[in-house]
Amino acid sequence: MIAGIEALPEVAWRASVRMRPCELRAPAALPLIRLREIEVHHVDLAVGYTFGDIAADTAAWVIDDILMELGRRAEIRPLRLTATDTGLSRELGVDGPLISGTQADLLAWLSGRTSGAGLSAQGAETVPPASYWI
Repeated sequence: MIAGIEALPEVAWRASVRMRPCELRAPAALPLIRLREIEVHHVDLAVGYTFGDIAADTAAWVIDDILMELGRRAEIRPLRLTATDTGLSRELGVDGPLISGTQADLLAWLSGRTSGAGLSAQGAETVPPASYWI
């Protein structure tokens, strides 16, 4: 895949690729998007690989990627995230509830793989359902 991306003509680097509805990306983003898919779906296989096995920097990038996609939608409710184990802190919008827990638990929730087990909410009665991001 990398060789194919590197071989793109100059005009292609200025184009956008639609990955899914509302998600336009430059070709340079494709390797990271593929990494996101590999990591999340590796967990989905239920073969012993968990969100906790994803490297912290990769998990942070996937969280940022999900938040970027959510931020493109006007109907998304604000939220704040704090990872209790890595110090990751993110905000989507203004004055949303603070959802905290391990970075792995935050990623599992944001990606829609859990209902928020292991997370706590401040400014909301419970951890709300994660917004659909894809």
